Amino acid sequence: MTLAVVFHPLAELELEDAVLYYEHESSGLGRAFLTEFRLSLEWILAHPSAGTPIVEALRRRSMSRSPYALIYQAAPTHLYVLAVANHHRRPFYWGDRQAR
Repeated sequence: MTLAVVFHPLAELELEDAVLYYEHESSGLGRAFLTEFRLSLEWILAHPSAGTPIVEALRRRSMSRSPYALIYQAAPTHLYVLAVANHHRRPFYWGDRQAR
């Protein structure tokens, strides 16, 4: 069974901001970031419990070509993405976000 993907509203904004930032830096770079994001998400969907444990049920999957990680929680019916976190921001800035 494929898990449904649900985004925290701020995680969606982080993804959009990162794509826009990279596209502004160089044409096509935003698309490349989005492709890397999708590949990371597909990997998580195939292996939801393989991400690096953080706290409680939260896990992290770092993206290989950018300083970002997906912070997520896998549930029986869905995958909840809490943050598209930039490693250069303060650690655990997303810590007060609640999974659904």
